[in-house]
Amino acid sequence: LVWDQMKGFNLMLVGLFAGGLIASWFRDVIRGASELSDQFADIRKTTEMTREEVKALNSELSKIDTRTSTKDLRDMAIVAGQLGIAKNDIAGFVKSVDTINVALGDEFTGGAQQVAEEMGKLRNIFTDVKSDRIDQDMLRIGNAFNVLAAAGAATGPVMAENANRIGGYGIQVGLTTGQVIGLAAAQQELNISSERGSTAIVRILQKMLADVETFAEVAGYTGSRVKEFKNMLDTDLFGAFMLVVEGSRKAGNSSTKLAAIIDELEVSGAGASEVFAKFGANVNLVKTKADLATQSLNGTQSIMEEFRLKNENAAAAAEKIGAAIVTGKQIGRAHV
Repeated sequence: LVWDQMKGFNLMLVGLFAGGLIASWFRDVIRGASELSDQFADIRKTTEMTREEVKALNSELSKIDTRTSTKDLRDMAIVAGQLGIAKNDIAGFVKSVDTINVALGDEFTGGAQQVAEEMGKLRNIFTDVKSDRIDQDMLRIGNAFNVLAAAGAATGPVMAENANRIGGYGIQVGLTTGQVIGLAAAQQELNISSERGSTAIVRILQKMLADVETFAEVAGYTGSRVKEFKNMLDTDLFGAFMLVVEGSRKAGNSSTKLAAIIDELEVSGAGASEVFAKFGANVNLVKTKADLATQSLNGTQSIMEEFRLKNENAAAAAEKIGAAIVTGKQIGRAHV
C-alpha cells in the first residue's frame, strides 16, 4: 500500500513538472510569435514589402550560413528599409552586412543593428565607390575596415564615426573613400578625439579652399607657385592637406596668419592645433593608412577570411545550434 502511494506521488510530481514545462513552452511560443509578428510588421513598414514578400525574405534569411540569429538578420532588413535600400537588394544587403557583423561585430556595442546602420550610412556617403551592386559595395568597405583594424590600433566603431564625420563633407570636395577611411584610422591611432578631431579636419579643409594664399604659404608654395597649390586643391585635395599639416609643423608659430586661423578654429570648438601637431608629426603614418585603405577597397579577401574564421570556430558552432533551435520554433510562427 505504501509503495502504491509513493508511486502515485511520484507520478503526480512528474505530471506537475511536465505541466510546468508545457506551460512555459506555450508562453515562449506566444511571446516568440508576438516578437516575430512585430518584426514582420516593421519590415513591411520600412521596406514597403507585402506580407508574402516579407515571408519569402525571412525564408531566405534563415538559410544564410551564419552564427547570427535570424532575429538579428531581420533587424538588419529593417535598417535596410530605413536606408532606402530597394526591395530586390535587401537580402544581399543583409548577407553582406552580416559578413561584416561576424567579422567586426564584437567591436560594436550596438550589435548587428548598429553595424547595419553605420555601414549602410557610410555606403551612402562614399559616393565615389558606390555602384549598383550594394552587396559588393558593403563588402569592400568592410574589407578596408578589417584590414586597417588588423594593421594597427584602430577599431570599427571609431573608424566608422570618424569617417562619417569627415566623409560627409570631404567626399563632396574631393577626398576619396580610401583617404577618408585612412584619416579616420590615423585619427584614432593618434588619440585625437572623434568629435573635435573630425570637426577640425573638416574646418581646415574649408579654410584651405577659402584662403588659398595663406595655406599655400604654409605648404611652401609662394609667389608664382600659389597657382600650382590652387590646382592641387582641385586635383589632389588630400595631397594638399598633407602638405599643409607637414608645413605647419615646420613653420611652427612663425606664420601669424596660420596662428590666427588656428586660434579661430579653437574658439569654435575644433581641435585644429592637435590635428596640425599630431598629423604633422606623423605624415607617413597618415599617408600609409590612406594608401592601405585605398588598396583594400579593391577586394573582399580580408573580410571574407575573417568571416570564415569566426563563423566556423567553437563559439560559432554553439551559436549556430542555438539559432537553429530558435529558427525551428519559428517555422510555424512565420505562417500564423
